[in-house]
Amino acid sequence: MSIVSDHQELVSTTRLQAILDASLNGIMAFTAVRSDDGQIIDFTCTSANRAACHLLNKPADELVGQRMLTLFTANREVGFFDAYVITVETGVNQRLERYYEADGLQAWYDVNAVKFEDGIVVTFIDISLQKQAQLAQQQQASRLQSVLNGSLTSIALMTPVRDETGTIIDFYFADVNASLAQLTSRSVESLRGQRVSTYFPYYKTGGLFDFYKQAIETGQPLRFELPYYADGVRGWFDIQVAPQSDGIVVNFVDISPVKKAQMAREQTSSLLQTVMDNSLTGITKLDAIRDEANRLIDFRFALVNQTMRQITGRRPEDLLGRLQSEVFPHQMTNGLFDRYRAVAETGEPARFEWSNTDGTIWFDISVVQHHHGVIITFLDITAIKKAQLDQQQQAQDLKQIVDGSLNGLLACDPVRDDNGDIYDLRMSLANQAASRLNGRPVDQLIGRTLLEAFPSLPRSGVMTYYLHTARTGEIQRFETAYYFDGLQNWYDIAVTPLGEGRILISFVDISSSKHLQQQLELSVADLKRSNESLQQFAYVASHDLQEPLRKIQAFGDLLGEQFGPLVGDDGRTLIQRMQGAAARMQDLIKALLMYSRTATHQQPYQQVDLNKLTREVLGDLETAITEHQAQIHVDPLPTLTGDATQLRQLFQNLLSNALKFTIPREVARIAIHARQVDPGDLPVPLFGQSRSFVALDIADNGIGFDMKYQERIFRLFERLHGRSQYTGTGIGLAICKRVVDNHGGYITARSEPGQGATFTVYLPLPN
Repeated sequence: MSIVSDHQELVSTTRLQAILDASLNGIMAFTAVRSDDGQIIDFTCTSANRAACHLLNKPADELVGQRMLTLFTANREVGFFDAYVITVETGVNQRLERYYEADGLQAWYDVNAVKFEDGIVVTFIDISLQKQAQLAQQQQASRLQSVLNGSLTSIALMTPVRDETGTIIDFYFADVNASLAQLTSRSVESLRGQRVSTYFPYYKTGGLFDFYKQAIETGQPLRFELPYYADGVRGWFDIQVAPQSDGIVVNFVDISPVKKAQMAREQTSSLLQTVMDNSLTGITKLDAIRDEANRLIDFRFALVNQTMRQITGRRPEDLLGRLQSEVFPHQMTNGLFDRYRAVAETGEPARFEWSNTDGTIWFDISVVQHHHGVIITFLDITAIKKAQLDQQQQAQDLKQIVDGSLNGLLACDPVRDDNGDIYDLRMSLANQAASRLNGRPVDQLIGRTLLEAFPSLPRSGVMTYYLHTARTGEIQRFETAYYFDGLQNWYDIAVTPLGEGRILISFVDISSSKHLQQQLELSVADLKRSNESLQQFAYVASHDLQEPLRKIQAFGDLLGEQFGPLVGDDGRTLIQRMQGAAARMQDLIKALLMYSRTATHQQPYQQVDLNKLTREVLGDLETAITEHQAQIHVDPLPTLTGDATQLRQLFQNLLSNALKFTIPREVARIAIHARQVDPGDLPVPLFGQSRSFVALDIADNGIGFDMKYQERIFRLFERLHGRSQYTGTGIGLAICKRVVDNHGGYITARSEPGQGATFTVYLPLPN
């Protein structure tokens, strides 16, 4: 019988190996290697199939019998080893996708670990090709979306609306990019899926609809220029219509600035030289460099002024004739080159703010097309952000500022009635920026009164500010929206007296920053609502999870009591382990519920005597204090304003941790010290506070921790020690941080392994 049995076992083993070798997945079996105290410190390979050998590029005799961490030295780093230990200790299968680059391997693997006896069976496959394809697809989609949203061109995908006869009667917006939404002062979501005539009825009578229909019916692309001054849109546009399936792709480029720029090309060379020699802005002209395919690949410095030396730290002679990529190679990749190229190729001027990497220096940069390149002006606006322009400069300096300034500047003389009272102001000086921002040529501003050029100024309320400064000499600055006289923008306006009723009006278009401010306010509100929903979800989920756990524990008790003798010692052990796991889960849910309550169930603040509160907490911990023979010292503590329940949780968790993490066979010593901290001595996260704080130091002589975990210990579910060493849920310190944050304070810790730990809590003192 023994011979037959051995033969059958050999046949079975042979068949199993044949099955494993036939698998396309790599399969390896490992047995746990344990230390003297039973901890898993490694695994030994007991078998490997043919696919495993192929994937790992090693024969079976170089795998079987070898230690895992010898074969795969990076297993701990990528997380495989810890997952395998969890599988053996919990019996829960682990599946991971990881990139492994060590031991001659360089690939992505899909790994599944299953417990087998006192070890694991690991199946794995090489998924590098799938990962590469997935990454390429994601990159392609991201690039396409970035191109659309980052494009200076407004783009719309439209589909026709047909009547019963198949005749096109309208178009739908199938999709639009952010540029088109901004152009029309509407959101992408409000346009998408709507009929074009709903928001832009003029497009049918203005000729656009006929062009769109022609492109659909002929299948031929169209390009044309067209003015559009209706439906909240004003300007000239370069429009391209390309048929696509049963729809069209329409590209809009606002060429209004180009049209206006054509009117300003009468500037003489002497004026340009004056601007170059006297401007407070850095000015440079870059000539485009193109390759054989006529692609713009670089720029060459053709003209620079002396101010560029201050801005760049380079002399003009060190710049002239050299390539942008040679002098400033970082500009080829940080976005500046792309902006210059866009202006050179589209003719659309650009103006934007730019800062260095650490944000200490800011520039206002203006870029305009000029022949086969661009002219760029750089204005250091770092000081402008801190103070207004010096209003006491002499007339010569004012002329130079006017000629070179990127802000709109208007100098006005008083217009008086028969009684000598100022009732209007006549523009005696205007710069090109004022012309651009007001949408009127300089010669239509100088010599005219404000009420002649902008008849709606009294209705808007802006004229009141101008007249007040002219009459009283008071400097004023204000922000206002102006939707009159062909203008639709927000402005930041400064009005400065020049003496004898004369004033200087300095203004800048802040529409973009206002729109950004509104978007930020909406984002903050959305984030607040999201946080409130998440907190409520955690609270409700914790309640709902407790009832199934109670049933598991109750049924476990019934199994132990009624069927204990039937299932034997092993069965009773399994029941006990199940009950222990359920109890740990219940503790975790209770801790999570407590954490959620710190945000969703705050009580009205009241006076809290920390001396009384600490005595009550120490009374609750009397058993643990006695068990550890702890010696506790508490300084006199202040009375604070706060949530008594939450502050009790704070002290309960900190003192419980101090008692829990004691060094075995040593007397636990815990001390609570209090000291007042003035605003100037607060830690960095509390800088800017105007009131004093109390610093509460809770120090112990326990096991301590490595300072590299200083931030990690306050995160939810973070544990530095195994559950078998020290009990707990990993939520206590997260609750402490939440309580301190709720009270406008700050918590930190300092420690060394084996040298105890000190947790410092900063809380505001009552005024």
